[in-house]
Amino acid sequence: MAHKKKNIKNPDLIRAIRVLNISDNPKTRFLYYEALMNSTLLLPLASPLEEGEITLGANSEIAFWQGETPQGEPFLLAFTDEKALLRWHPEDIQYFALPSRELIPLLALSDSPMLMLNISGPVGGEITKEEIRILAEDKIPGTAQAVETEIHPAAEVMITPPGSKETPEVRRAIRHALSVHPEVHAAYLFDLTPQFKKPELTIGVAFDKDVTVSQIEYILRQAASSFPEDVLHEACFFAHLEGIFLQTVREIVKPIYRRKK
Repeated sequence: MAHKKKNIKNPDLIRAIRVLNISDNPKTRFLYYEALMNSTLLLPLASPLEEGEITLGANSEIAFWQGETPQGEPFLLAFTDEKALLRWHPEDIQYFALPSRELIPLLALSDSPMLMLNISGPVGGEITKEEIRILAEDKIPGTAQAVETEIHPAAEVMITPPGSKETPEVRRAIRHALSVHPEVHAAYLFDLTPQFKKPELTIGVAFDKDVTVSQIEYILRQAASSFPEDVLHEACFFAHLEGIFLQTVREIVKPIYRRKK
């Protein structure tokens, strides 16, 4: 569902874009993609629709504003807020306000062109078709990025040893990322294969029992953003291990890091 005319603001995304423009590195790019996926974007309509709530689906005949780069590549216009929209189109215009977690998979499925964010400023940029495809898979664009993820208890997955992916460089990088957090009890490196999907290299982290959910999320996010990009040749995911998943992983692989007593 999408709604016309909502007072949408995305301060975290705007801040992440500004920081990325100042310093483009794995950490700032990760924070940018995270803010993007947590945002709600405004998509202007090329032709007006009736007032009220509208359902956006696969069979919807809705025309969004598009443009074209000097190289002739089409793009879809999107904006972070009404102020950015008015910089491009000062007159009143209808738009859809759509969460990125709904928009990105929809764009990937429909093979839409890339997104041009805030084409008239004050800050913005391009979201390429390749970035859209990767983000739609709940992954962070980049060949060797480490990101925080979550293993759902009801998920059907297969856990296997990482094989040759466990190198001395990887072990050192994991110890370096986690040893600064005394709440971490141990870490395990393994391949996690969701049903009908490819294996995903995963760093499972076990915490002390008294650690809060917010602490766990913060530590995983910090560990992922500080993990060096050049030690892996594929995406790597940090995940919280507990309960049956932790027991299963312990039966399959030995800890790659354990806190010193």
